[in-house]
Amino acid sequence: MTAPVDQPIHVLQIAGRPIGGLRKHVHSILNGLDSERFIQSYTYSTTAQDEHFKREIGPLRTRLVGDVPLCIHTKPHPNDLLNLVKLISYCRKNRVDIVHGHGAKGGMYARIVAFVCRVPAFYTPHGGVAHNMFGYWEDKLYTFVEKQLARFTHCYIFESRYTAESFQSKVGKLNRPWIVNYNGIACSAKLSTHLAKPADVPHEINIGVFAMLRKEKGQIHLINAVASIVKAGQEKVRLHIFGDGPDRIALENRVLELGIPGSVRFYGDVADPEPEMAKMDIIAIPSLFESFGYVGLEAMALGKPVVATAVGGLLEIFNTETALLVPPRDEIALKNAIIQCYRNPKILNQMVRRGLEICEVNFSLNKMINVLSNQYLYAARHKLV
Repeated sequence: MTAPVDQPIHVLQIAGRPIGGLRKHVHSILNGLDSERFIQSYTYSTTAQDEHFKREIGPLRTRLVGDVPLCIHTKPHPNDLLNLVKLISYCRKNRVDIVHGHGAKGGMYARIVAFVCRVPAFYTPHGGVAHNMFGYWEDKLYTFVEKQLARFTHCYIFESRYTAESFQSKVGKLNRPWIVNYNGIACSAKLSTHLAKPADVPHEINIGVFAMLRKEKGQIHLINAVASIVKAGQEKVRLHIFGDGPDRIALENRVLELGIPGSVRFYGDVADPEPEMAKMDIIAIPSLFESFGYVGLEAMALGKPVVATAVGGLLEIFNTETALLVPPRDEIALKNAIIQCYRNPKILNQMVRRGLEICEVNFSLNKMINVLSNQYLYAARHKLV
């Protein structure tokens, strides 16, 4: 079923949960692959979609030869068998040459479908399986499944060295090919549109945090840190929280308990976060762990000062020259980093300039797409399964 040399290669992308960084990554691939060398199909869950997905899927369809929406549940579900049958039928009917799964469920589908259809399977883990995001027995189950599916995987594409190491520490050393291909963004395009350097003495400092509202993203610690600044009365700060998720009510209640409702605003999901990010003086990333961190790249490309926790893949984006790094859960360090942003604009400008340089060299969208394209081309042309 592999494509003849003179025909485009047909790639099916499978996203189990097209939200957050996973959605952004997959949609970057769908938009970025050369349409003369590749044709693409897209399978995605109808049960987990954010506002960005709903805004982007229409324009995306103009680049696809087909999309296959399925009712995909995060946990094992009877629908899985029916979904696999549908995907196998689609791949055979439409002569798919490569299947690429994203996330645990997308990766499972991709490798089973590719094995049955005798085509190469690529897999990009996105968080859950590589990290401690499940309960004990769920974690044991998913780790077992990953070990069994390894033999059906042509190549693992990790978004950071941290994820690659975490994945192998749980699943075991991989005996299949794997690479690290950093997520990329259009750095220059963002810079020319939105660059806004920090003011020398802002009247008030606006802090933006952009992430799903869940424990792993650490918003509670940022709220506590901001409350300390507000109560001390030394600087006027406002915290702008973008995103939605299971912890929203708990976070809103915490703001009320601290007595700072006038200093914190919740926006929920916004269709286009870039203009909102451009309005901020500081971008905060208080995560307890991050497999990579698209928000960090976007902030860097927009010329924004960043306060981030020194965890996971964030340490492959930032260093002490490009961001103010603090330990996870350390609310005093968060508070001090925010105050330093307010009081030391010259240092921040140096960080911003260095960050822009690194973004263009290491995290460009073209670089990410070129690496992935070469992997696809090699697998398809050499009939690797």
